Amino acid sequence: MRFKPLNDRIIIKRYKDEYVDDNPEVARIAREGIIKLPDTSETLLKKRASYGEIISWGDKCRYKDQYKVGQKIAFAQFAFTKFEGFEDDIIAIKEDDLHGFVFND
Repeated sequence: MRFKPLNDRIIIKRYKDEYVDDNPEVARIAREGIIKLPDTSETLLKKRASYGEIISWGDKCRYKDQYKVGQKIAFAQFAFTKFEGFEDDIIAIKEDDLHGFVFND
């Protein structure tokens, strides 16, 4: 299945979020999914920034000449639309919610 975003949307394959906590045992339990934590537990566990890689972008993106397929990016944690029915975790964000590119130097 192919998907072409409209306007200023960017399609991203999202990486799994990692949980961090001062207590390594709590972080391990959350990461392994041993217990289900409620969504309101943000005060107990802090999420790192969300990361993913670019799959496609819309025609009206202002900086579309800077995007490349497969480029790793960081984006706003809760500012996305999730699509069901794909093998991977595919989401769409607005171009303004893109924080920056990730480089492994």
